[in-house]
Amino acid sequence: MSNATRIEISQTVLDTRSQVRKAAIDSLGLGDKVKKVKLVDVYTLDEHLDLQEVEDIERMLTNPVSQRANIRDEVKSGFDYVVE
Repeated sequence: MSNATRIEISQTVLDTRSQVRKAAIDSLGLGDKVKKVKLVDVYTLDEHLDLQEVEDIERMLTNPVSQRANIRDEVKSGFDYVVE
């Protein structure tokens, strides 16, 4: 069994990177099929760490003004495809 921990960091404000990716998809003629693009930065910690250590790392990686971290929950639904 793996001891890896996944930390997902997502934007809570307008994300320019997502807009750029959406524009690139639109330029391929797929704008009518792809309505929204959301980017999530994923960090995998491949080491056995206790919850406090993971939370400390999460705080270092996250800007609390514009980002939200997820270390405990499943990936949220509300999308049709995920590309990793």
